[in-house]
Formats: sequence, C-alpha cells, structure tokens
Amino acid sequence: MLDLQQSKDDSELGDDPFRLELAGSPFQFEFWEIFESYGARIRLAAESKNLLENLKNTAKSALLGRLNFLGQSVQSFDAEFAAARNRDGKYVLYFDPSADETAGEPESTDKGQEAVFPAFESEADFNRLLNTLIRVRVGEFTRDWVFIHSGVVSINGKAILLPGDSYSGKSTLTAELVSKGAEYLSDEYAVLDKEGKVHPFDRDISLREKDGFTPYHLAPEAVGKRYGSGSPLEVGLVIFTKFTEGKLFRPRKLSLGMGIMKTMPFVLSVRRNAKFSLKVLNTTFKNAIILASVRGEASLAAEKITEIAERRLL
Repeated sequence: MLDLQQSKDDSELGDDPFRLELAGSPFQFEFWEIFESYGARIRLAAESKNLLENLKNTAKSALLGRLNFLGQSVQSFDAEFAAARNRDGKYVLYFDPSADETAGEPESTDKGQEAVFPAFESEADFNRLLNTLIRVRVGEFTRDWVFIHSGVVSINGKAILLPGDSYSGKSTLTAELVSKGAEYLSDEYAVLDKEGKVHPFDRDISLREKDGFTPYHLAPEAVGKRYGSGSPLEVGLVIFTKFTEGKLFRPRKLSLGMGIMKTMPFVLSVRRNAKFSLKVLNTTFKNAIILASVRGEASLAAEKITEIAERRLL
C-alpha cells in the first residue's frame, strides 16, 4: 500500500505537507488529493502538480463529473492510484493489485506491495487505462450502490439490462436498440440504487472497428437519444445474450434465482459487499422478465427485443 509520510522540506503543500513514498518505487509522490464518488473514496497521487491535474481530469471524465474532490481535508480512503514519468519520459501507473484483475497483467514491485503496469509512451494510452480502472475501483468500493457490467436502455419507461463481459457484443446491441427507438442509459454499467432502480451512466457508446480491437466512440444522439436526467427506472427486462455468428435470437425465460446467479459475475462489488449486492439484485429483478439466448446479427436481435419490450413492458 502507499505510505503517507510527513515531508520536512516541502513548503508548496501548505502548513501540513505530506509525501507519498511507494515501496519498490524510485519516485516521490508529493502531490495528492482524494475524491469521493458513489460513496467510494479514491486517492490520486503524482510526482508533479501537472501530472496530478491530469489524473484529476481523467477521473472527472471517467465518472462523468459525478465526483467531489475533498482535497487533503480527509485522510481515509478506499483505493489509490499513483503516477509518475520515468527517465525516458514514459508514464508509470502504480495501484493496489486488487483493483481489476481483468484490465491487463500488472507487474509487482520489488517488495510486492503495489502493482505497476509497463510504462506507457502515449499519454492517451495511459489515460485510457486509468479511466477504466477508476470506474472499476469506484464500482468495487461503493457502499450504497451496485454497479453491474451491462448495457442499459429504456422502452416504455422500463429499463432493459444486457449484462455481459467485454467483447460479448453488448455495446453493439445497445446501439442497435437505441437506433430502433430505445432511450440510452449506458453501454457499460447498470448503476442500481438501494431501492433496485437504475440510474443513467451515459458515456458515449464504446464500439470497435471491424478488426475487433480498435476502439471508437459513438454519441447516442447520432443514432437515437439518451434517457437524460429523468427519474431512476424500474427494470422490466434482463437479457443475457452473446454474439455467436449465424445464430438466431430465440430467448428462453429464466427464474429469478437463475437470473441473479448469472448476474453475479458482472457485479463489481460482489467480493466486498456480497450481502448488499444480493439484496439489491433481488429487489431489482423480482418483477422483471429474465431471458437468455445467443444471437447473431445485432440488428435482428434488437428488432426482436424491441418487439418483446413493446408487447410486455406496458
């Protein structure tokens, strides 16, 4: 973990200056600030003021501005990221290795207390990784919310959840649903409050070029519309589906218990707050129709889902 130690010679940080020293790191992280988002507190630290500003701007972008910076007025926090530039000018990111086991393969420092990714030459690549990790950390440590890795749209005033992993085609299907009249809430996270209702997390839709790897972003307004800032929504449909070439979308109905069980791997806070997560999922899904099917082309599946929603979500 990062150790917060008092600095004896740093006058730029005010009357009560601090310095972060990271085990196994040659850098001194003299500049830091804590922010709070969805009840989770994250500390950002950097070796320079400019780099700290970059971290803060990335956090604002990652969380759509839904955060409050607390400065150094508080000392407690749930997770931390530290950044520096090495002798070659490359960007180095340190963080608690439990942050996200799916975001790549970080290396341990000499003492094994922090994870560090291979240095980034590109600031854009560095920011892209940090952007993702910040959202994951907030989703892991939030106390009164549940983040589900899922696409979310609305039809007839009810939310439709599309839980799934990256590369499962959920963003493509989400975009197709929006193009057919659904309102857009998210292509990444269904954010549930403790009452089980869904709130928008409406970043631009993240898609990939035909090579399957190169990312690009699509504004929902280019194909349809966002849900906006209306009231949180009850969930009407939960659909588990994944692209499989040549397959037809033929959904079968699942029980409440099976639906919750299939959703749990996509819940970010499940390891840290499983009891609360299960309670919220039960509330969210108890009145929803839960379906599962592989699918082929997203446009065909979107037509079928829209038809089901317009018929059943009245």
